[in-house]
Amino acid sequence: MDEGKAVPLPVAQGWAQYDRARPAQANFVTIATPDRAAQSRVFARSARQRHPDARLTVLVPDSDESPRIFADCYDLVISVEELSLTGLADMRFRYSTAELCFALKPWLIRHVLEKLPDQPVYYFDSDIELFAPLSEVEEALAQGANLVLTPHILRPAPDQHRERALLRSGSFNAGFLAVAPSAPARAFVAWWCDRVRTGCTNDHPEGMYGDQKWLELAPSICDGVRVLRHPGYNFAYWNAHERPLSCLGGGWTAAGWPLRFVHYSQWNMREQDPAQYLSRYFRREYEPLAGLFAEYRNKVRDEGGFDGAGSPAIYREVLTPCGMPVPDLLRRAYERHAPAVDGDASEVFARGVSVLNAPSKTRADLPDLPITILYDEIWQHHADLRHRFAVDQTNGRVAYLQWLVETGAAELGLPAAFLPPARSALESERVRQLEAGGPAAVPPPLIADPDPIRQRDHDIGLLVTNNKALRRELQALKVRHWRDEETIQALDAELAQTRRARAAAARRSRQFADEVARLGPRPWSALAGWLGSSPRPTQTTPGRRPIVPVGRPFFDCGFRLSDAAAITGATVKRIKSAPSGMLIFGPYVSLAPGTYAIIVDARLYRRVPVLAHFTLEIVCDDARHLIGWRKFQLRSTARWQPCELVFTVWDGEDYPDFEMRVWARRGTALEIGQIGLYELPAANAANAARAAPQW
Repeated sequence: MDEGKAVPLPVAQGWAQYDRARPAQANFVTIATPDRAAQSRVFARSARQRHPDARLTVLVPDSDESPRIFADCYDLVISVEELSLTGLADMRFRYSTAELCFALKPWLIRHVLEKLPDQPVYYFDSDIELFAPLSEVEEALAQGANLVLTPHILRPAPDQHRERALLRSGSFNAGFLAVAPSAPARAFVAWWCDRVRTGCTNDHPEGMYGDQKWLELAPSICDGVRVLRHPGYNFAYWNAHERPLSCLGGGWTAAGWPLRFVHYSQWNMREQDPAQYLSRYFRREYEPLAGLFAEYRNKVRDEGGFDGAGSPAIYREVLTPCGMPVPDLLRRAYERHAPAVDGDASEVFARGVSVLNAPSKTRADLPDLPITILYDEIWQHHADLRHRFAVDQTNGRVAYLQWLVETGAAELGLPAAFLPPARSALESERVRQLEAGGPAAVPPPLIADPDPIRQRDHDIGLLVTNNKALRRELQALKVRHWRDEETIQALDAELAQTRRARAAAARRSRQFADEVARLGPRPWSALAGWLGSSPRPTQTTPGRRPIVPVGRPFFDCGFRLSDAAAITGATVKRIKSAPSGMLIFGPYVSLAPGTYAIIVDARLYRRVPVLAHFTLEIVCDDARHLIGWRKFQLRSTARWQPCELVFTVWDGEDYPDFEMRVWARRGTALEIGQIGLYELPAANAANAARAAPQW
């Protein structure tokens, strides 16, 4: 994927020069915020390798640093101002960073179609990596398709919860789509632009998911929509259950189909390594394929993805008059109540103050105590405020406005321009109380629950509801509680199974003793070898230098066992009821450049099932580099079987943590006798490498 680094590409300075500089058959476009610059560079290099004749264009919401960041990867870097988009300041005030990028997507496609009217446009999210040419999309467009969309799933999801999540987010994924240069496609894109002008929020209760939800209507309002049902397109966490990945002959496949591109969606690489990303979004069966995700992370790191102490500014957002960012609650209130307007940043902010400082029509009308739309929004979306202040009563509303002026505005980050209505109402109430000669209004007392435990749980629930960090912690505690319950149940079941197995073994031992007594005298060592009840001694071929000690059990030589393994004498057996995963790993040794072989003596200790598999792999550099991999097949009727994996350590790979890992599925009755790690002599290394299967 580094071929693009060899020859820097000149960035065109205008559309005319851009059109002459690179004749192409398609336009690949993406949007990249500065914090996603490295991912977009990886996408550009993969697209350049698979489609060398395509034009690459990137839209940067804040283009101050774009020439320096993208000059060697893209043919053209454009800014938002070039899109001829009306109401840009309003959109920057209305939307978050992600929502703004979603809203700019159809405008970018429309802009490229206008500048290059005879060529199709392929849109990609910046966190996509191509692995093969998109021949199916080219064929669909050549056959007359106006739009090419990829569905989230091709088969039912494993559970209804995931299907409900897809119903909320939409049937089609907007991370990739292809648009033909046809009249129906242009009409659809124009309609899409109009809808995302104000309707591009991630509002799950309202059933909105950015720009993506609007694609639900594409098949019904646009002719020639092609739904591409190819498992190799848009592989991501939401469809991994139906598209198992495999690497055969150096090429990746998804559900047996050639893998076209992977969408690394929702991956925060500054906080998550590949293992954390896989464990959160994927099934456990994808843990052996972590090398694919680790390789992508290394590419992003090589492109400068983790340089600097923090992310740069996302875009030139609308600020308050004092230069402070606008809080999200203010954006959400503006999005719900303010229509789209044109103008610069100061005009948009003034419009927001005018709209949100207007009296709310949903609260009780109390004389001289108006509650604004913004104050009502804050009260509605905070359960603790609803619990503390009865805003439809005079005392409760006065107390709420007093809290806003004294502490609430600072806690919520409200600009000073939204406080005059509260101050004016409090001053009017103070004057009225003084004229009436009565006491000032005080906050109403909270109604005490006679049950202190229930009151405590209620207060904790209110606190958790309004604190995102506490919600995450509470969810983590629930997950740990569920896992502990599952572990206890599994241990109880395993204990009962062990007791039954011990009783059955005792019965078989007595029967076996009776059979031996009837057979007459027989050397016990020969009998044990005839039955295959003990592992064969590790064979040390002349010329092979052992790396780990021989003659001792391997688990005493640096190898480690997982919770799924149990030591039985000199061997290790896999607990059949344990979940799929690693059985043995280690020994974390340093290997010099050369050729090595690891030999594992294995067998199945039960007759059923007759056939089973296990995987042996070699990794290093904190499991980020996959050096060797092989899948072995065992039969329950066979004796101990030597399983050998030959691998090579090249110059520059002298890591100090080479690790062998044995992986098996749930229910595999796998038993490991001996494990040997040897350095092959130079004379035999070439023959061993040629004899080893390719992975």
